[in-house]
Amino acid sequence: MALDTSLSDGLSRKALGMQLPQEQMASLQSVSCETWSVPDLQPSRSAVTRFVQPPRCCCWSKDGTLITAAGDESAVKVITAKENKVLRTVRADGYVRGLALDPEGTYIAAANADGNVLVWDMKTGEQELKKRLATKLDHDDVLLRHGLAWHPDGGSLLAVSGTDNDVILLERLSWKPVSYLAGAHTGHVRVVAFSPNGVYAATAGADGKILVWMVESTNQVSARQLSSPASSLAWHPQNNILLIGGSDGGCGVWVNAVPESEQNLPSPWKPLDDILKEADKAAGAAAAKGDADLEDDMDNDDSIVIKRKGPDDTMTAGQDADFGEILDQLDAAAEGATAVQAGVLRQTAPGGSRVLGIRAVKPQGPLHPGSTPVNSSGARFLAYNQMGCVVTKAVDDHHVVEVGGCLTCELHDCSSQRSQLRMRAVQVDSCNRVSGARLRI
Repeated sequence: MALDTSLSDGLSRKALGMQLPQEQMASLQSVSCETWSVPDLQPSRSAVTRFVQPPRCCCWSKDGTLITAAGDESAVKVITAKENKVLRTVRADGYVRGLALDPEGTYIAAANADGNVLVWDMKTGEQELKKRLATKLDHDDVLLRHGLAWHPDGGSLLAVSGTDNDVILLERLSWKPVSYLAGAHTGHVRVVAFSPNGVYAATAGADGKILVWMVESTNQVSARQLSSPASSLAWHPQNNILLIGGSDGGCGVWVNAVPESEQNLPSPWKPLDDILKEADKAAGAAAAKGDADLEDDMDNDDSIVIKRKGPDDTMTAGQDADFGEILDQLDAAAEGATAVQAGVLRQTAPGGSRVLGIRAVKPQGPLHPGSTPVNSSGARFLAYNQMGCVVTKAVDDHHVVEVGGCLTCELHDCSSQRSQLRMRAVQVDSCNRVSGARLRI
């Protein structure tokens, strides 16, 4: 892919960097940052701000009201585009080679030539992060840059060039790596640009490659090779187009940066809600088509062959059953199951199939729901169930209440629960005073 160098003019030859939001463009001159109107490229009346040392990077806020610029002076300035007023200045302690403003307007991010990535709070100026994550660059080479970009979805991710020809995606607030765009570039990544909806990220490296990645899966979806490294990338806000600026002063347009031949790839610019609706619609259409195909298959007599059992309970070779016979057999099986539950065993169902079952025994009712009369041994059952019983006995002038399993009834199998059974003997005298002790058996 070749870039058109015929578009280079006096502006592009002396400009050290450019950013273009909506109807304005910012350019960096030798010691100043200036703005221009678009598309007529008329300069503003005065410089937005001036530096002692050359500025190298600039960026706009999402709404186009703020400009951030920095470079060799180690000062990062945030300026209003309309009044040219410096709102905030923070110290980067190094040669700044990458800048990015949080789309929420909360943070400023910078990447120094020494590899340090820094994040400041926009309102307070306090430093939130300083960590060496990027490759160390030669600060004397004015063309070298670190790729740095915030995800458009509220700045949930901060993308920064790594040390292994990759891009590190940092999580907002924790500033910890969550994923990497890696394995394709053979040179340092100079530029990172998220698509308008954040589904994709475009990267440009020192190897001259321009790659498009799907952010969530970190998979590469397309690539282009340039004759010289790109210095800037910008996505079209409402088209599948990527604008490329070259380090040699040329520029180019990559149409269909996300391959349209791949039907499963979402748009790089449509809102995520619209993409999800389209995906749901496509899924519904696919499901409807699948149901229609299934119905067509069922209408074809040759597509489904079901064997039925003969009277001898063996499969009858070559004997096909239609769906009416199958339903008859299912109904017969259901009737047979109902008959079994009623205690009647049905041996044979219509059509020769057998219904196998056992005679169901009707559960018996509860035994002794209340106390029983005193039997010949002088005992009365107060409670009785499968776990055990409660018995009261008359002994001399008082009664004894026994709670247990095997001691008072021979019908219980307590071998599996012997270690858990207990007996409690309670003595009730003629004055209804209760006493007793619990014994483990």
